[in-house]
Amino acid sequence: MKIRSEVKAGIIAVVTLVAFVWGFNFLKGRNVLKKTRVFYAEYKNVDGLDKGRPVTINGLQIGSVSDINFLPDMSGELIVKLEIDNPFPFSTNSILKIYGADLMGAKSLAIIVKEGGELAVSGDTLRGTIDPSITTVLNDEVQPIKIKLEHLMASLDTTAYNINQLTGGDNGKNIGKVIFNLNKNLENFTSVSSKLKDNSKSIDSIFYNINAMSRNFKILSDSLSEVQIASTVNNFNNVLLQLKTTLDTVNNGDGTISKLLHDKELYDNLTATTKELHDLLEDVKLNPKRYVHVSVFGKKDKGYVGPVNEPIVE
Repeated sequence: MKIRSEVKAGIIAVVTLVAFVWGFNFLKGRNVLKKTRVFYAEYKNVDGLDKGRPVTINGLQIGSVSDINFLPDMSGELIVKLEIDNPFPFSTNSILKIYGADLMGAKSLAIIVKEGGELAVSGDTLRGTIDPSITTVLNDEVQPIKIKLEHLMASLDTTAYNINQLTGGDNGKNIGKVIFNLNKNLENFTSVSSKLKDNSKSIDSIFYNINAMSRNFKILSDSLSEVQIASTVNNFNNVLLQLKTTLDTVNNGDGTISKLLHDKELYDNLTATTKELHDLLEDVKLNPKRYVHVSVFGKKDKGYVGPVNEPIVE
């Protein structure tokens, strides 16, 4: 029996279609010849997860993501459908975690097996989480550093501007003069240091003498500390007290010294007596014959005759 060309073409088309579907699913990691289980997980953000991405347990691929769509409640949340063709059992406490599979940012889905709870069956919805990707972590870590670097660059720019303003124009000339003077001072300091080094023996001798003087001063201080300074001070105070008492007696008493100091009549009498004694001495010097008589032949003494109209030398 001959098969018609149309039938042959139909058979070839069907086989081709089946092969295409099988090959497509095979490339996506699914085996259409095996029985698959379907699970779901809800997410607010799938973080770039795509259909066909592998689903793994402990790094072993056991299925793939078959669909991602919005929930019908219009909340904006997403539901991810995954098909698993591996019979490995896990509980409903297990977690479906989206994670970064490589440095290029591709996402995959991992089943984090948790003990306890009922055994998960096809059609169950598991709890979904998102593991921070390497780029997310790096961005979170680098962002503060980036901000600090920006502030640092702004500060460096301001500092460079201020330095430019400081070193420009007259300020630059003044800074040059300051540096020149500093160099001169350093040269002088070097010269002084060299001279000090050359005269180190003399300096040592000076310090030795200073130390000797210090020791002598200490000995003198110790000697002075041994002197009965308190007794000496007390004696001196006693002398001052006695002197004060004497002066008070002179000022307020009735003695001769007090009268000489305070009795005006006595003073006037002493002054007059002194003047008369002075006149007498002057007269003796001017007329000695009136007071001294020498007679070889026994001439009779005429007696004292007072001066007549003779000036008194004061």
